Amino acid sequence: MAEQPAPVASSQYYGLAAGTTSGVGLAWRNWSGDWGFQLTGLPVFQNETGFVSVGLNALRKFHDTKWTRFFGYAGASSDFVFGSTLTNFSVAGLGYGLEFVAYDHIAVDIQVGLGASYDLVNLTFNYAGPTVEVGLFYRL
Repeated sequence: MAEQPAPVASSQYYGLAAGTTSGVGLAWRNWSGDWGFQLTGLPVFQNETGFVSVGLNALRKFHDTKWTRFFGYAGASSDFVFGSTLTNFSVAGLGYGLEFVAYDHIAVDIQVGLGASYDLVNLTFNYAGPTVEVGLFYRL
């Protein structure tokens, strides 16, 4: 009989995430019961230019099975581009996500929601609208 994957309730996740409210880069996710959080970040520097993305999301589990987890999220991210000028793209939002377990320790998730963007450098409102997040994680 084939070995079944670990329960979806694994608490430590390491991987990659990209999204409007999650940020872009390496990600760490931690679940404790019905609540969790995700921290995402990526610094890239070359000569006198650079890009930094950071994100923090609170997670709330609504339902899970052995292979899936349905959850809500709320969070914010901020991306900065350094060079001759400084530009910023910051987003706060909330929505729903669905996690799928593949193999023993691999999790893939997709999240959709609504968010609003604000430029912290120029102090201007950019937009409000839909957001999309994706993640690929190794679960301990």
